[in-house]
Amino acid sequence: MPSVDVRSWPPTEPDEMAVLDRFFEYEPDDRQGVFGFRIGSLAPNTVAVSLNEAQKWIGVKGRPNVFTREYASRHGSEFLSVAWCDIFQTYIARHAPALSMIPRGDRAYTPWHAGDFGAAAAAYVGTAANIVKYAKIGAVIFFDWNGSNSSSMVDHVGYVVKNLDDGRLITCEGNTSDMVALRVRGPDVIAVIGVPKYSTGPSAPVTPPKPVGDAWPYGPGVFMRKGWINSAGVLKVQQLLNVEGYRPRLATDGDFGTKTDTAVRWYQKRNKLAVDGIVGPATWRRMFG
Repeated sequence: MPSVDVRSWPPTEPDEMAVLDRFFEYEPDDRQGVFGFRIGSLAPNTVAVSLNEAQKWIGVKGRPNVFTREYASRHGSEFLSVAWCDIFQTYIARHAPALSMIPRGDRAYTPWHAGDFGAAAAAYVGTAANIVKYAKIGAVIFFDWNGSNSSSMVDHVGYVVKNLDDGRLITCEGNTSDMVALRVRGPDVIAVIGVPKYSTGPSAPVTPPKPVGDAWPYGPGVFMRKGWINSAGVLKVQQLLNVEGYRPRLATDGDFGTKTDTAVRWYQKRNKLAVDGIVGPATWRRMFG
């Protein structure tokens, strides 16, 4: 059997849960509303579709699982119960689809996967400066728990959900404590940054469906809430809240973090709406309609 990765639960940042809670109100086994690429481009090989697919599996644990079963159906039953961090990446890449995440096809062994990006001249060593510059949303991150920056030494993989701009990342990983979960990682364990050739590029903005007039632009039953990122709808809400007089002014970045949540609650209270911090149809109509 080809080599597979053997480690699953490594060093994380000491403030990991505080960081995840700040951005996502995160519980590892909560697969609802974890991060917000549900609205955006659904074209193949884009950041949006890869994160849309990954979000569905947050909290899945154990093995064999849907990822190892599918991989084993192509490569042999010995893969049913192996460590599955890279098998998870392969599953997401094939189902999004976003095949540029696996530039030379299926992988169950991270050194080979990291080498694929190196062969394509799309890999960078995991220094803090490179993490800030190259580890954009959707980049594939390879880890070495022993601290090297060598692709031949990596033993785990995930990909970027958010760059914290301080040399650290929020990543989505399979087979971390034998589950799919978000983690916070720093340069001490980040070995290699792989940059997929997405159709829009991993740092490009995600384009939501074009609104029609002032109608609810995302369809019935969609609720913008804390944890959404790179959202044109959230940006529009932030702009409105600033115009309405919320202070301190919000950054208009499309990220629904704690400050935007607080501002939405301020607006809801002021307008005698249900105060829940969620921009659902009623709050949206009051804001724009």
